[in-house]
Amino acid sequence: MFSLSAVACKFQSMPNMIYVGIPEESDLMDFYEEESKVAGISDMPMENEAMTVSRSRKHHLVVAFSGALDTVPHHEVVMKDEEDRLVGWDVPPGLAHEVEGRTDLTWLSDDFVIDPNAMCGEIRVVLVPQKLSFIGEEDGVADPVAMYPSPTTDSMIRCRYGITMDSKYVTVIVGFDELSCRSPGPGCNGLP
Repeated sequence: MFSLSAVACKFQSMPNMIYVGIPEESDLMDFYEEESKVAGISDMPMENEAMTVSRSRKHHLVVAFSGALDTVPHHEVVMKDEEDRLVGWDVPPGLAHEVEGRTDLTWLSDDFVIDPNAMCGEIRVVLVPQKLSFIGEEDGVADPVAMYPSPTTDSMIRCRYGITMDSKYVTVIVGFDELSCRSPGPGCNGLP
C-alpha cells in the first residue's frame, strides 16, 4: 500500500541524507518555473527532459544529500538530432564500458563523446532524468525519477527550506506515481 510519508521516511533513512521534505504545490510551481528559464551555454537548443518527466509525476519529494542518490550509473546529458537519434552523451565512470574500443566516436572532454558521423541537422542538448531504483513497487511507487536542478533553482530550494549552501550537498526533486492496479488479483480494488 502506498504512503507518501513512508516513502519520505525511506529516503530519510539513507545515511547521506540531510533533508527530505514533501513540497507544497506552490513551491513546486516556483521551482519548475525557475527551472524552465534554464538556457544552454551555447547556441545549441536545450531540452530539459528531466524537468518535463519529473513535473509529470503525481507525487514529489525534495531531498538534499551528499554522495550519490542511487547506485545505478546513469547519463545526465545527451545530444540528439531532429529525428531524436542519440549523437552524443556523457560517459560516467559506471558506463565507460559502453564506449570501450569504439573508434568511431570523438571525445569532446574527459567524459563526453559524440558520433561525428551522426552530426547532421539540428542538434539539441537534452538533460536526462535519473531513474531511481531505491524506491519502487515494494513501496507502492511507479516510475520514480530524480531531477537535478540548475544552480538558480538549487539556490531557491535551499533558501526555501533552510538547506545549507555547502556545495558538498546536492538538492534533487524526486517525482513518482503511485503503483496502479495493473492486473486483477487479490486485494485489487475496482474489479469489473
